[in-house]
Amino acid sequence: MLASHGTADIATLNEWKAILKAPLEAGKGFSHLATLHRHYNARLEDNGQPESELTKCSRIASAVNTYPDYSKAGNDYNTTTPLVANRTFDGYCAYVNLHVPNITVGGAGYANAAMVAGRGAVRTGAGRGGAGRGRGAALNYCYMHGYDGHKGTGSTGCRGMVAANIATPGTYTLAMLNAADHLSGGSQRNL
Repeated sequence: MLASHGTADIATLNEWKAILKAPLEAGKGFSHLATLHRHYNARLEDNGQPESELTKCSRIASAVNTYPDYSKAGNDYNTTTPLVANRTFDGYCAYVNLHVPNITVGGAGYANAAMVAGRGAVRTGAGRGGAGRGRGAALNYCYMHGYDGHKGTGSTGCRGMVAANIATPGTYTLAMLNAADHLSGGSQRNL
């Protein structure tokens, strides 16, 4: 960095780009990689060298190409978003986090991996109603856990998902956050 101006020199820019081209480290999850990429993409943009959304998506896809679950989710994102102009880095990351929740690098075929923090979003407020598992109470819906009694964000909600959103801002869309049930924006996996 040029100390006098606080801007990156060519060596620093090249170092950042090399970091963005590196594969996912064993023991790290996709969320960690997405956060790392967001940081360095933002630094490049701050220094007048923004990358296109296509380049950002291609780099993170390349970084996880040896992990079948991540690669499949990324390919599925590209299939569900056929227009390249509509594909975004944040959309790609949100899709992968949504469709490969709680994966460990060990679960993807590598030993001694650390568990990735939970993925999902929390419905703010009560669920859609109806009898709750024979208790006569309204069902609350949690994107990550399904119908299990969470009452929304905050101290009474799912702390794991709140922590995941704090760790990786922008991972979940508003539709995911406001899902009232598994049919209206919620996950089909958690019924």
